[in-house]
Amino acid sequence: TYLDEDKILFSCENSSVAPSVFEVNSSALKLSAEKQISTYQSSGIIVNEFPAHFAKTIKFEVVSSPDSHFSVELRDKRWKKISSEKFVITEGAAPYSVLIPVGKLRSGTYFVKIISDEKSLVRKIKIEN
Repeated sequence: TYLDEDKILFSCENSSVAPSVFEVNSSALKLSAEKQISTYQSSGIIVNEFPAHFAKTIKFEVVSSPDSHFSVELRDKRWKKISSEKFVITEGAAPYSVLIPVGKLRSGTYFVKIISDEKSLVRKIKIEN
């Protein structure tokens, strides 16, 4: 399913109602999103060098996270989990480089979700293979 640029797709993973994937108009959420930006900044997850477009490999650095353990999920635009990997930042090893091969995936919109200590950060990306 193709999404217009002004549409946002989100999922309620713990929802008991099917389907648990919803689409909304982005302008309806603009004010709410502006208020939530500080939440992402205070989540304790800080990433470096996170471009919006990738080819063959997703590469970024985790500078800080609330816990030394964190997970990185790759999800498609319908919020289906494509991959998940766990990482551990050892003391003095920050920033931690994350490399996720995506050369076999179709070009399109995906989401990277970084999770640490019940906090998460989601970034929308484009893969161009």
